[in-house]
Amino acid sequence: MMKGLSLGMILLLVSFSLFASGNHIAVDTMATDTSANKKDSTNWKYNNILYITLNQIAFSNWAAGGETSFSGKASNDFKVNFKKDRFKFYFESRMAFGAVGYMDKRMEKTDDKLDFITSFGQTINKKWATTALISFKSQFAKGYKYPNDSVIISDFMAPGYLTVSFGANFNPNKYFQLFLSPMSGKFTFVLNQMLADKGSYGVKPAIYDTAGNLIKHGEKVLGELGFNIVTSYNRDLMKNIKLSSMLNMHNNFLESNSNQIWIFDVDWDTRVIFKINKLFATLFYFHMKYDKNAKFPVYEKNEEGEEVEVGEKAKVQIKESLGLSITFKI
Repeated sequence: MMKGLSLGMILLLVSFSLFASGNHIAVDTMATDTSANKKDSTNWKYNNILYITLNQIAFSNWAAGGETSFSGKASNDFKVNFKKDRFKFYFESRMAFGAVGYMDKRMEKTDDKLDFITSFGQTINKKWATTALISFKSQFAKGYKYPNDSVIISDFMAPGYLTVSFGANFNPNKYFQLFLSPMSGKFTFVLNQMLADKGSYGVKPAIYDTAGNLIKHGEKVLGELGFNIVTSYNRDLMKNIKLSSMLNMHNNFLESNSNQIWIFDVDWDTRVIFKINKLFATLFYFHMKYDKNAKFPVYEKNEEGEEVEVGEKAKVQIKESLGLSITFKI
């Protein structure tokens, strides 16, 4: 399963690269359409969009059942480019937070993202550039094992991911970029000591004696060294339909199990914006992740037919949403 995932994602990346590098249709995209948002110099270009999505549903004496709720989500996409002579600089942030409340009963988090990526480098020719890339990913607030809101499973900087890479960037047209780094450092932070003691997200767990007494706290940082691939594709599919997609893959050469060295962690973020007018848009969001250090419980039925937890393993994680948003282009 895991080998198939890593090989399958590499094949997908190659196909994606061939498709994108062969397309040169002159259509402006949201990511590059910055002519109306220039700073003091034409060397600087930026784009900043705020999305706000609200949803409410209410029930009163409804025979089919249901639960009154109110949900909302705010997200911000910010991009800035600087180019002068052969020097290039790029920064992008993607932040989001969403929650759903069931009247006075409980509130659950539906989205929580803190995502930054920056790169700077020097062009070699029209398509290639040497590039240093730094990315950071985490979240704003604690996450719980819903519907049980007393069990914490994540927190700010638990996990937090910092990746530092140096390599080459391939940019055949203004829609597509492919970054390749043969040697990249990835650091996973679990600064919540309770989660670190459990060994969450791959860090070394705490050590206890036979009586259950703590001998040594779990480590808060996991370091990995591997191959990093980052690709992005941004363009207008039609006049009012915009696609933005980013795929990030990273393996670990330091794996103790040699069979897992070429199993890549995958983070694929895609959104399609259906623009209705200057204020409203329908936003489709798809996010797929595979992290071999993020474990999920595995259950099996015992002799009495009850499901019991027998272990844990990594699984493909998928999140998608579709909603009407109010958009502000700042």
